[in-house]
Amino acid sequence: MPDDETLGAAWLTIDEMRSLALRGDDVIALFEMVERGAPVYPMRLFGPEGVYG
Repeated sequence: MPDDETLGAAWLTIDEMRSLALRGDDVIALFEMVERGAPVYPMRLFGPEGVYG
């Protein structure tokens, strides 16, 4: 069931994100890095710590 946070999901520009009360500056910094061309990896590459292969 959707909650208040998922019902509020939206596509935003970085400038629009700056006007929100986010949990910290790291969120904006991550999106700025991607905007500048930092690599983005699929989530399937990530797993539990210490599990390889």
